[in-house]
Amino acid sequence: MSRHERFGVRDRLLALVISLGGLSFTPHSSIASDLPDFVLVDIFLGRSSGSPDSSYLGATIRNDGANFRGQVSVTCDFACRGYSRRYVGGLTLENGLDNGREVNLSNRNPLNLESCFFVSRRSFTCHIDKNDSIIELNEDNNSLSKELLTGR
Repeated sequence: MSRHERFGVRDRLLALVISLGGLSFTPHSSIASDLPDFVLVDIFLGRSSGSPDSSYLGATIRNDGANFRGQVSVTCDFACRGYSRRYVGGLTLENGLDNGREVNLSNRNPLNLESCFFVSRRSFTCHIDKNDSIIELNEDNNSLSKELLTGR
């Protein structure tokens, strides 16, 4: 059962309990409007110098839902040696994000591509809140894959 289906079941049960007590109930749709909705907008490479070995990974996220106060984390991975994946963490927004705001995140740590097989382009995949610790309006827009020119 998805998180949104669980909300629906919970809301119907709560409505039944409250209606038995003669109280009114706020439906799920207005509860949902109080939830954030983080969208992974872009994945990009930056360089701290002109060398491909200084490449670091970044991600752009936006909140299309309610204002959120709290930590938001983005994790990314890419193929380094065949099927071996290399993980990039530390892309963290500490103080949340207001509705309609967009922010670029990066830890500026080099990807160390010199230890990977040489390919000029690599596919990177990033996920917002990979462990689903934040309840959102839409969990389906939390991942993005993008092929980027790494030159290495």
